Amino acid sequence: MINRRTVFLLLLVSACGPKPPVVTPADPNDPDATRTSARAIKLDQPATDDINWDSGDHVDWKKVTVDKPGALVVELRWDNVEASPSIDVYDPLGRAVGASPSTSGEANVKKLTALADNAGVYFVKIEATKPADKTTYSLRVHVDPIGGGDAPVVAPQVVKSPDTAPAEEDKPEPAEQPAEKDRDEVQGRIISSYMEGGALVLHLDKGTAANLGVGDHGALLAGPSGSDRVAGGEFTIAQVVDRQKSVAHCKTLKTIGRNVRVVIYPGSAK
Repeated sequence: MINRRTVFLLLLVSACGPKPPVVTPADPNDPDATRTSARAIKLDQPATDDINWDSGDHVDWKKVTVDKPGALVVELRWDNVEASPSIDVYDPLGRAVGASPSTSGEANVKKLTALADNAGVYFVKIEATKPADKTTYSLRVHVDPIGGGDAPVVAPQVVKSPDTAPAEEDKPEPAEQPAEKDRDEVQGRIISSYMEGGALVLHLDKGTAANLGVGDHGALLAGPSGSDRVAGGEFTIAQVVDRQKSVAHCKTLKTIGRNVRVVIYPGSAK
């Protein structure tokens, strides 16, 4: 039988124990806390706001109107060096088209490129995910046309013929074509891209339905037709998410420029 003294001691011990952390609930009065109440911003014009975990201002939603399809480039910069807010992009139907990098490769900056397939209103969510996330930030969004990017394109080498043609025995042997030429290929699009851990991370719109596997090789294509490779744009599939999604890593580029088309070689990891 438990006497009064035992009950008192149990209560005293529980009162002195560690207390659970206090999580401030999201502020229901925050004017841009939901997608339906997203604040409109203009393309190519910085917009400044705050998030504060402690005060309950956990999420800010912004919206921007895109007149025609293109590569939606989102740049977030913030003041507090201890903060690392997340940033995500959604299309007019509320589908996620750009996932936030966990690290940016540059202090106090995150950059994200998402594919805007259609004209319409796109949404950007800035979120505080931990107590250190309390900071003033500036957000800028612009749209790059698809194709004709600023990344260099691998062009065929043109050699002028001499006035006198070389003898048949002096002609060089034809160069061996890359092994990929003999493989099946799949063309796809980049859904979003960002720098993380020293590599350019590419979210692609192809997955198991295209017979992709981890370790398969691919390359970034340039131009509206996507017929030429971008110099240094080779990548490797790092994760196959589902039938229509995969994640690739490119270790030589820092940006995809205006290029969103890719070619992938299923089975090339073997």
